Amino acid sequence: MSNSFLNRLVGTACTVLLLTNLSGRQAKAQVISFERYTLSNGLKVLLHQDTTTPIVAVTVSYKVGSKNEDPQRTGFAHFFEHLLFEGSENIGRGEYMKLVKTNGGVLNANTFYDRTFYFEILPSNQLELGLWMESERMLHAKIEDQGIDDRHLMAPP
Repeated sequence: MSNSFLNRLVGTACTVLLLTNLSGRQAKAQVISFERYTLSNGLKVLLHQDTTTPIVAVTVSYKVGSKNEDPQRTGFAHFFEHLLFEGSENIGRGEYMKLVKTNGGVLNANTFYDRTFYFEILPSNQLELGLWMESERMLHAKIEDQGIDDRHLMAPP
């Protein structure tokens, strides 16, 4: 038997198993409860509590992405996503990622057509750190020539 035939056979078998599993069993929708707030400055906040693991996720989504770019000059939204990891008035250049990692967390971001999304996942006792760091990014971002000139900005470590 050829490899392509085997791959198709395995793919078909998996599809049949999946359909067999789904037939006769109705999917149950999981309701995720959350609280919604709009702060006086217009910032929308969603809060959800899940006590199954001792972590906290701080996420921020900005309504800006590639749709906001000149089609003849693209990539700026993604470039600025990376620049906003550089630091702030109160967080030194290169310290943003170190702060999260030394406090047991991970972080990343991504840019899409209509939004730019940042997140930190930290131990639950570091909620204040995650909120402070996102407020620093939002209010006191510091973009310097060195960050613009560096070509190694393509991915947070």
